[in-house]
Amino acid sequence: MALPTVAQARLLSEELGGMLRSCKPRSVAIIGSAGGNGLDQIDSGVTSRVVAVDIDPAYTTELERRFAKRLPGLEVYVADIENTRLRIPSVEFVYAALVLEYVDLNTGLAWLKSICAPGATMTTVTQRASAVIASVTPSPFASLQTLAPAMRLVSSIALEASAERLGFSLQSIREVRSLPGKNFSLHIFESMR
Repeated sequence: MALPTVAQARLLSEELGGMLRSCKPRSVAIIGSAGGNGLDQIDSGVTSRVVAVDIDPAYTTELERRFAKRLPGLEVYVADIENTRLRIPSVEFVYAALVLEYVDLNTGLAWLKSICAPGATMTTVTQRASAVIASVTPSPFASLQTLAPAMRLVSSIALEASAERLGFSLQSIREVRSLPGKNFSLHIFESMR
């Protein structure tokens, strides 16, 4: 995702950084944290607890190696949010970028809801369809193409309706674009109940 031809890691990190500066949460959960994408945006003077969740144990091992000293309140979990139940104390801010495309929407959002404190902010980043750019951007890493069959783009209408049923209130939505031209929707929700 960091390749210049993909440029998604930088975009997602910058969006997270902007949200953190705006919300100033004491506790954060990054879902689909990979090897720590965006954790460098966290100000440990403001955010004392960081929960990182990823399905790949190799990624979480690398994340811990890179950030455990820098973020003393770091909690790292290996989990498939579609199939794993964890008892994670709730957080004030949840960031799920390019995650909902790979899970059942309702199940994934319910899992995210389960870790939201009342009044928490949840930000999702979902990919938009493109007539000119493949859903999984071609790269020298051919193994990434194995993700293509598992990916299901999420419509804003479906996301907003499911989130509302689960007790989220949509605060805002905006479109963002990567340097190569791939479009994403950034939804900001508040957990109401």
